[in-house]
Amino acid sequence: MPLIAESSLPPATLRGVGLTKRFGGHVVFESLDIDLCPGELVLLRGENGAGKTTLIDLLTGNQRGDTGRLEVLDGDGRPRIVDARTADPTTLARLGVVKCWQRPELFWTHSVRENLRIAASGSEDSALRVLANAMRPDRSRLPADQGLDRRVKEFDMESLIDRAATALSFGQSRRVSLALSAAVGTRALLLDEPLASLDRQGTNAVNRLLSHLVDEQRLAVLVVEHALNEKLLAGIKYRVLELRAGRLESAEGQDRSRSEARQPVDLWTATLEGETGLRRLGPAEPMGDGGVLLRSYLWNGSGSSGARGSSLARSAVKAKASR
Repeated sequence: MPLIAESSLPPATLRGVGLTKRFGGHVVFESLDIDLCPGELVLLRGENGAGKTTLIDLLTGNQRGDTGRLEVLDGDGRPRIVDARTADPTTLARLGVVKCWQRPELFWTHSVRENLRIAASGSEDSALRVLANAMRPDRSRLPADQGLDRRVKEFDMESLIDRAATALSFGQSRRVSLALSAAVGTRALLLDEPLASLDRQGTNAVNRLLSHLVDEQRLAVLVVEHALNEKLLAGIKYRVLELRAGRLESAEGQDRSRSEARQPVDLWTATLEGETGLRRLGPAEPMGDGGVLLRSYLWNGSGSSGARGSSLARSAVKAKASR
């Protein structure tokens, strides 16, 4: 593969330079650098306690670093420097750097339409004015959003737009929360486990929205996800960074052509083999209930198998494939 000249690379939407974070005598990471470019999805992996959420919080101003700086391209393409020691989420949100929280954050007494109108006003008004808008008993006085219909279509929320926030399922509220985070002039969006606790339908909906934000709106998107859920990101091109012992390391990503070729059976096979050491034996066998049966054997490194492992694999995979 030919080397790409540095000048041909897109400028980073968000860059963390020399970031250090300590909790007492514990150093989470030190002199850490990270770049997020427009139109790319980055998966951040690491063991529990490695500092993934802490890093997202530093990049969005929800925690302050001990050293380092944040370099952000504003809406006019001009670089802005923010000291990581004094950064705050309001300043960074004004520059287009936003965190989408793991728990959906909505105005629960409002409809989805009203939530979107309030969020859109946040790109221009002060935080106090946005809150005042949300508390108005007369909903007709909410700021108009000329791009609301376009945004609703882009986010595939036509069926939810007039529904009360309290009437949404967990997966639907997660989608709306993600859409709100992207509706305020956002250029870099950072998410903490957006697929957690979602069923397959909710996962597919969030994946479609992430794909739209990356491919169509050209956002820089950083996602904290565990390895199992990462396999469900089929169809989205991404690169992987692993946070280990306070350092970021590049890991294997996924290109779109490879991910689209992988079928659900192959995804379950990869997950099962990675978690149990079992190996698939033969093709998938269709079942009468719409599921499939995958026969597997227990691999011990020498090619031998065990009947008990094969039986375990049949029951485990049949249960998952039939969901």
